[in-house]
Amino acid sequence: MGLGVNGPHDFSISVPIPTDERGLVGRRCPACLRYFKLKLGTGLPTETCNCPYCEHASDISDFTTPEQEEHVRSVGLREAQERILKPMMRRFGESLKSIERATSGGLIQIRVEVRDDWRSIPLALYREREVETGITCEACGLEFAVYGVFAACPDCKGMNASTVFHKSLEAASKRLILLDGDLDTEIAEALLSDALGSAVGAFDAVGKELRRRFPSLLPSRPRNLFIDALSTALAKATGQSLGDVLGPEEYRDLVPMFQVRHIYEHNLGVVDDDAVKKAPDLASWHGRTYKLARDEVQAFLRSLEETYDVVLRLLTVSAADMTPAP
Repeated sequence: MGLGVNGPHDFSISVPIPTDERGLVGRRCPACLRYFKLKLGTGLPTETCNCPYCEHASDISDFTTPEQEEHVRSVGLREAQERILKPMMRRFGESLKSIERATSGGLIQIRVEVRDDWRSIPLALYREREVETGITCEACGLEFAVYGVFAACPDCKGMNASTVFHKSLEAASKRLILLDGDLDTEIAEALLSDALGSAVGAFDAVGKELRRRFPSLLPSRPRNLFIDALSTALAKATGQSLGDVLGPEEYRDLVPMFQVRHIYEHNLGVVDDDAVKKAPDLASWHGRTYKLARDEVQAFLRSLEETYDVVLRLLTVSAADMTPAP
């Protein structure tokens, strides 16, 4: 990629923009001023860029960073020095030399010393910043990087939440494979609770992204478990609750595991009154430590993945139905 520099003396140059070690170039949104990177030549052949954070859309040239602009300016000034200023001063020196020759041998002689030891204009060098998450868009193939985890593709505006969420569940499933060995009981329990906790954490995180993406359909501050708030919001928006689309048995098995994760995080796994109130199926464990089983965690991961896919599909359809026709 290059930025053009034009001047009053009718010349133009193309200035290559440096990339990082992975070939990504920095971008800054002109609206929210947040920084991200993308790899030119991947993704869609488009001159429009969309901010992955606020989704502001504009010509890609509007997303240059201040460091890039300063670099281009310094390259342009150095080129102007080489192409315009130096030749102009040499011509001026030659005209003075002609005066020296004209006065040679006269009563008054003019001597001119022309020096050509210019100090070049320094270039404004920079390095692209490090960001946290590298992403390849599954829809259009654009390679980009952002701060945080969730973002929209700068080319096709596709949301990467699905990719991140499914990878998180895949990582949780891989933890369960470690149970195939001969493990101490406490280590096995830790692996199960860790897999459960990471899966619910990923679902809660992707839920925040869904609330940002669909603010008119999902509550910004759910008052109870997000899975319950999500089911209620879906019923209101689409006429179908999660129990309707997943089936009552699968939904009934899904909800208690969210509460089990909560008691493992905050009550050492002991089922208390609050847990039973929110998930009555846990009543038989009241006052005791809930014992996670591998098969139920595996079933929960599968159910959670299905739940997200169903929710995203329903929200996308509902949001499209609410969009006014052009």
